[in-house]
Amino acid sequence: MLVYAADADSPFHAACREWLERQRGRADAWYTTWAILYEFLRVTTHPRVMRQPWSAPAAWDFVKALLASVPMQRMDVTIEGARTAEEPNRFASVSMRFDIAGVSQSEAEHLVEIYRGR
Repeated sequence: MLVYAADADSPFHAACREWLERQRGRADAWYTTWAILYEFLRVTTHPRVMRQPWSAPAAWDFVKALLASVPMQRMDVTIEGARTAEEPNRFASVSMRFDIAGVSQSEAEHLVEIYRGR
């Protein structure tokens, strides 16, 4: 979505740009991850992917503008699984860690419950 919103040559540009502007205008928080932002930087600056690739500074300016949006926040999720020798094709346990920036404790707990329910 971010790449299409940034790529004026894309047939999906207008719809994705409108979506992005709606997200930026929301009163509540919305989230992205560093992995998504890294991929945005990688794709938008790659000459084999983009017809008119962005310079690294231009792509970074786009990311900085997203991060500067008032409702824009960050959520990092780490998922770790453990297997046993007896059942190597099955997880014996799975743990998830959520690092959420920019919200209150109660908002964070609510977001984690929504995420777990997916």
